[in-house]
Amino acid sequence: MNQASLPSILFILTFPPPDHGSTFMNQNLWNSEIQNKFRCFLLDISDHRDLTNIGRIDWHNIFLAIIGAIGLIKILREKKPQLIYLPVSQNLLAFCRDGLYIHLARWFAPRSQRPKIVIHLHGSRFRHFYEEASWWFKLFIQSALRKVDSAIVLSQALSSIFSPWIKKIFVVPNGLDLIAPKSLKEKIDSLKKETQAETKIPVVTFLSNLLIAKGILDFLEAIPLVKAQYPDVCFKIAGEIWPPKKQGNHKVSIEKKLASITALPGVEYLGPVRGEEKIKLLEATDIFVLPSYDEGQPLSLIEAMAAGCAIIATSVGAIPETISDGNEGLLIPPGNPQLLAAKINLLLSDAVLRKRLALRARLRYEKNYTKERFIAKMMETLLTIIKNED
Repeated sequence: MNQASLPSILFILTFPPPDHGSTFMNQNLWNSEIQNKFRCFLLDISDHRDLTNIGRIDWHNIFLAIIGAIGLIKILREKKPQLIYLPVSQNLLAFCRDGLYIHLARWFAPRSQRPKIVIHLHGSRFRHFYEEASWWFKLFIQSALRKVDSAIVLSQALSSIFSPWIKKIFVVPNGLDLIAPKSLKEKIDSLKKETQAETKIPVVTFLSNLLIAKGILDFLEAIPLVKAQYPDVCFKIAGEIWPPKKQGNHKVSIEKKLASITALPGVEYLGPVRGEEKIKLLEATDIFVLPSYDEGQPLSLIEAMAAGCAIIATSVGAIPETISDGNEGLLIPPGNPQLLAAKINLLLSDAVLRKRLALRARLRYEKNYTKERFIAKMMETLLTIIKNED
């Protein structure tokens, strides 16, 4: 097909580094078949400094926002895209930039060819962010969102987040590919052999940033409770400890508790893990635990499903629509380390149940959460938004 005849989209994106869910999914989307199905333009607004810079204002951020605004106006005037795609932020400073870009898209696009705007929320806290905003910033949020045509969220449960302002809401779950070595494929094949004897000491893994919101203190508190019954089990803790300017005094509490728990035999803190190191960790993992208080649809959960891990997670955000309790994993309410320990003990005591949950999680991943599935759903959604007449 002639490239000029394809529907046109301007993607306003951030890319890694730093590595986090939104930048990873942006990279997956941009480097995909979508380039062949649409005429794609890119406005790269990345700030490649580390995660501690997120939500912080300085002259570098202001400069990037201004350069982005100039670039946006230029693309609007010269390329005249039919659709603008913007992953929307849920913190004050980043939304100042996003809201500005939404307004600019309405003000500077040619009136006869005004593009539609779709925002994509990769988290679940936007309504909470809105409710905590000052009255004047709420007006700014409302003004921006009323200029948006459609929104994409991660699950049906999150569809109501934008309902006061945006009528057309689409659900597109995350999806990714885990490049599996032969040894990981062998692990997945072994899940089908439920009666196979256990020859290794089980490994329980926490893989996420070490934040209060991720439930790290609950996990650390659960470890001695499990160790009392299963002293040989191994615990692996992987993730970055954010500095005080991002989580205040919680950093000290986490580090103190972590030092105490890692003194126990068979408990190891690995620090941040990425790439092959992360795949090897998931390959060695029998039980994956994510006891978060707040989530969108965590990529680490999908990676654990792909890696054939039995999963224990909290029923927050899009998680209950990703795995169902008792089928692809075990779900618990947040903030209950005693119950978390009991669920870990249950899976340690029953290898057949553990493998059954892991296999079902893997099969559900293959059906719903691959990169191919994500890209296909995104292309279908974006084309629907472009073709729909108001």
